[in-house]
Amino acid sequence: MIQVAIYKNISFRVLLFNMVIVPVCTHEGSGLGRSIKDIKKYCPKSNILDGLEMRGSDVFRAFDEVVAWLKKIDLVV
Repeated sequence: MIQVAIYKNISFRVLLFNMVIVPVCTHEGSGLGRSIKDIKKYCPKSNILDGLEMRGSDVFRAFDEVVAWLKKIDLVV
């Protein structure tokens, strides 16, 4: 998993110390998979908001879903 390799990078972990992480993941059936668990493992001091997962094949029709999710996590009004 490419993201995990990035999280394992020490300088990147320092950069994410006490940061807010908003996970977004496209998939074809696995949902967020282990993404949240991996982020918590490699960035334990970060605040991880509720993530958004959607099928890659639905991305181009997902505008309303993305806006609703951003409102839910208080990133847009």
